Amino acid sequence: PSPPNILTTATISSLGGDVRSSIKIAGLEQSDDSGGSGGVSRGADVPASMYPDLAPPPRNKHAADAKEDGFVSSALVFEDKTSPTLSGTHVDATMEPMKDMVASEKQVVVEGLQDVSGEGGTGGTPPHKVHQGAGGKSGSVEQHEEAWDDVSSPIVGNWSRLIAKHYYYILLGLVATCIAMSVFVMYGPADQRCTPGATSGQMTVCDTTPYDWSLPYGNASLFKDAYLNAIESVEPAFKTLTGGDTGQVAERSASANDFAITWIFQHEDGSDSTIFTPKKVQAMCEAEAVVTQHPLWGYYCPLAADGSCAGQTLSAVHRFYATPQERKDCTLLSQGTVDARSAALMSNLLTSTNGYFANEGTVEGGYTNATRSMLQLGQPLKGFTGEEDDNDDQRLVYRMLAQGFKCGKDGKVPMHDSKFEGFDADSPCAGKSEGTEIVGVEQKIFDHFSMKGFPESGQFQGALRSAYFVKPKVELDGEGALRARFYAGMFQQLEFNRVVNGDLNFAILSVATVFYYIYFHTRSALIATASMFHIVISLPVGYFFYFNVFQYHYYSQMHILAIFLALGIGADSVFVYVDAWKESGKMHTIRTNAGRVHFALHRSAQSCFNTTFTTVMSFVATCLTPIMPIHAFAVYAAIVMSVNYLLVISYTPCIVMIYHIHMSDKGGCCCFCTGAGTWCKWQEHAEQDTVEARQRDKCYNCAWYSKGEANLPKPAAMHEESAIQRANSSQERETLETLLSRMGKVEHFMYERYSPLLMGRTPHAPFYKKPVACGVILFFLGYFAFMLSSAAQLTPPKTEELWFPDGHMHNADFFKRLADGWKGTADNQYIRAAITVGVDEMERPNYNWFFPGRERGAVTWDPLFDLTQPEQQLFFMSACDAVQGHACEGGGDSPCKGGRLVRSGQQVSCVVRDLLNRYKATTDATATTIPANAFFGVYKDYVNTAGEATQSQLKQVIGGNDAKVLWASITFMTSADAESLSNARGHHLKENLRELVDGLRGGAPGGMQSIFFTDLERPGGGFTWTEVEDALVQNLFTGFSICFPVVFVVLVFASGNLLLALYATVSIAMIVVGVLGAVQVYHGWDLGIAESISGVIVIGFSVDYTVHLGHMYKEAWDQPSREEKTRFALTHMGGTVVGGGLTTALSGGVLFLCTLLFFTKMGTLLVWTIFLSMFHALFFFMACCAVAGPTGNFGSVYYMFRVCRERMGFGKKE
Repeated sequence: PSPPNILTTATISSLGGDVRSSIKIAGLEQSDDSGGSGGVSRGADVPASMYPDLAPPPRNKHAADAKEDGFVSSALVFEDKTSPTLSGTHVDATMEPMKDMVASEKQVVVEGLQDVSGEGGTGGTPPHKVHQGAGGKSGSVEQHEEAWDDVSSPIVGNWSRLIAKHYYYILLGLVATCIAMSVFVMYGPADQRCTPGATSGQMTVCDTTPYDWSLPYGNASLFKDAYLNAIESVEPAFKTLTGGDTGQVAERSASANDFAITWIFQHEDGSDSTIFTPKKVQAMCEAEAVVTQHPLWGYYCPLAADGSCAGQTLSAVHRFYATPQERKDCTLLSQGTVDARSAALMSNLLTSTNGYFANEGTVEGGYTNATRSMLQLGQPLKGFTGEEDDNDDQRLVYRMLAQGFKCGKDGKVPMHDSKFEGFDADSPCAGKSEGTEIVGVEQKIFDHFSMKGFPESGQFQGALRSAYFVKPKVELDGEGALRARFYAGMFQQLEFNRVVNGDLNFAILSVATVFYYIYFHTRSALIATASMFHIVISLPVGYFFYFNVFQYHYYSQMHILAIFLALGIGADSVFVYVDAWKESGKMHTIRTNAGRVHFALHRSAQSCFNTTFTTVMSFVATCLTPIMPIHAFAVYAAIVMSVNYLLVISYTPCIVMIYHIHMSDKGGCCCFCTGAGTWCKWQEHAEQDTVEARQRDKCYNCAWYSKGEANLPKPAAMHEESAIQRANSSQERETLETLLSRMGKVEHFMYERYSPLLMGRTPHAPFYKKPVACGVILFFLGYFAFMLSSAAQLTPPKTEELWFPDGHMHNADFFKRLADGWKGTADNQYIRAAITVGVDEMERPNYNWFFPGRERGAVTWDPLFDLTQPEQQLFFMSACDAVQGHACEGGGDSPCKGGRLVRSGQQVSCVVRDLLNRYKATTDATATTIPANAFFGVYKDYVNTAGEATQSQLKQVIGGNDAKVLWASITFMTSADAESLSNARGHHLKENLRELVDGLRGGAPGGMQSIFFTDLERPGGGFTWTEVEDALVQNLFTGFSICFPVVFVVLVFASGNLLLALYATVSIAMIVVGVLGAVQVYHGWDLGIAESISGVIVIGFSVDYTVHLGHMYKEAWDQPSREEKTRFALTHMGGTVVGGGLTTALSGGVLFLCTLLFFTKMGTLLVWTIFLSMFHALFFFMACCAVAGPTGNFGSVYYMFRVCRERMGFGKKE
């Protein structure tokens, strides 16, 4: 006889009248005894051996033949157990509703039940859909039976089966492979182009060059390289023309402006009195003597004609102490001597370099309460031919003065492969034993002012706190203290490297923070430890592919940021898998470990793929930038994110499976050893399949904790009767109420507090009866509008990009004071420019983007350029006059002083006019041009008879071979200060020069059409940096144009619903605008490097939580209304979203402790992104779903596709 609540066709036919009782049809349970909404829940499948008339046929022969131990038998594989998450389609009934069934006002209509009692019955399938009658709301609930125990699917199913059987082997294979790749990265062959002298280690930070942050194919970079290469390419001919060695810049005969040491001295109390008092002048002298009396100073100082160190014209100390001996002794001068020399220094402020030492408000003959002083270094160093000769090599040699070194064997100085010959004849290590340290100038200055960092010494000196946070000052008896600040490019580079390396130590703290949170969330130290291994190992494994497969050989400190990104993404993925695994343990329809792996792996593989793919695509969009360091970082981060995903779906399931077999009912050491507490237990007792797996697991049987297995409660044996008991059990998994008893506090809060608040207390209510949800939506839309207006005001930096915070010596105030507020500026602080003719184009045939300091290309000459032609000579000289008289105005954005392009009192260098004057002085005083047959002879004669200094200058403005002049240039000093050249001012100056050159080109004769301009600032500075800032902004909007369409497509496939995808995309747009708006509103930052990079990356990170919740909303197929779907999504995924968000925020928050502003900005933007993503996902997105979320087939992409196929005649209409 049929048991109660089990219906066959016969019993259904016999039903009549009101259907009120709880019914069970092969796992489908309807309970409607209180006028509820007719909720449907899935019960346990009825055993086929007990009820053969309801037994369905196997899904396929492969499933029927699957007899492997520990896996589902064929009798339990239902034909139509198809999940939308597996097949990607909704399953609807193919059979007409039964006409015989009589129902009252609450009618239950069962579709898809085949007749199994009559002839020809082939077995039954569970019903797919239950329609609610007139008593409830209209609509349908699709019931999707998910056969997770069926692991016959070709990819996820088979992989789940392999993990459930061979978890040890898979884990060992993955760990061994990852470790092997990591070892190869750490000890494999290095690229000498990246780090000269490195013998091993691919993951080595490359030496920085001024070209790293330049656009190699931008006009500013091409024009500057063309000018410099024009000089270099004709240098051999120039040497021959001048008699061999002449024409080569004499050793240290010029100033190396990029390496000068600049001081600012002022009163500590800011008093308005003269800074030049005897005691303070003496203190200044003692400070500069630290540099000038250093044992290495003689190898770097500018040289006088007699070979001694030349005087320093921009040193205030040299104006008071005239002789080298006086500057060495620094004796206290008399008041009269100081007053007299101070008065001389404060005269002719506008017509001499004296203005360099005086405040802007200083009057002629008055006093200044602060002063500047500069110690210049000489260039080129011995062994180099000029400033541009092997820039990278010379920069490393200059750095040795700042950093110091340890002596090598036989009194030699250990050098990289260098041209430098200064230490060959007279080594500073002569007579010193190996290992003797020559302390650098920077450390000597630290010692002089008692500036100490933390740690104070050793390899990691100043790593946690820089010495530059100590304000150097000198206490003077009877006077206020003298405050000193100093700067040099080589000091800043050392500090930058030191601070970056120190900041990276905080990655360890970030790892520890995330470890403890994973431990708290998963309640397992083993899972937390293994998860941290997989996250951290993804960095070297990703680098293995980055370096060896994709052939990216550039590695900078920026790449280390990937660890903070990987920590957030990796932890979030672990939470998704672990939470899904725990949920599978509460589903009585899953009876095997393979089924649990199948369920957890399927959910995490799909959900994490969506989030990982969008994050990777955000990095791919960032890759489109023409800025090499950002491009390389984005490629590396994308690879790391991909590796992290692959490990989540392969490594993490093995770890969880091992933990489940060994510890899930024991709780690890903390619970098992003490015998107290159940907090860290994942389940009370092992199930039958786990017991059987333990019996087969040799490692488990060898473990000491398995010996007490006999004392642990054993699960009840599985038999037919127990299935019925489970089907009728109140512990059924299918309802949220049942599951909630075994969920955490966050899930309880989402279900009991937040969901009712958001949705209101009335089921199926219209939107105007959901005031909280509507209010949330309106609030977020209003906030979005405000932030959009703020984000629209973002512009590139108005000042030079800063790297250090306010407390650091090299902060914004220092650089502003260094450049502004002075009566005059040193000549070398004004931007120099050149207008050049004769060069056709700049070609880079062997250029390698990742080693920008090498193989920068060569120029090709303009074949029409010929200075022997009178019209070209006249044009060149008219161009000189045009430059000299060109105006440069424009209000606050104009960098020009005095309204003129050329600095007041300066003349342009017009080499053709100089040659004409030479011809007029020696041949024809009335000539207006040089005859064609005489031009080259005049040129050779002029160069040969010029002095050495003039020859060095001529080399910068004209050049040719042994037959003709190939190029010429007009060089001049602009009135723009290089130190205060912001993006806006840089554009103003650049456009002013472009206007000038375009006007000249319009009237140029043939051969002069190739005219171009460039600044003569260091590579990477000047107009080159202006282009970089423009590229950052352009890349931001390019990233938006790529990422948002990609995100929308991913969301459509992830949710299967256009409406959900639209809500999610709008949420993501609001998050991006919110982050960029916060940059302007709360922090007052400009659109600099960190902001531009983060703007695109934000898109990838902001997708994660919205995708998770949207995925769960779709998975709520057994919830008939949008309110219940919303509650289902919040209850099942709310905890994961909160956990993942807090973990990522914690890992990014550690960046707040860093010194470098770039890192603190990135941390701030990351935290903003995470919190805004969490709030928009949990509030705005869920409110949209609660108010107007899709139900049934509304917005379903799969339904639309099916309808289109039917209308096109490709599918059978159902």
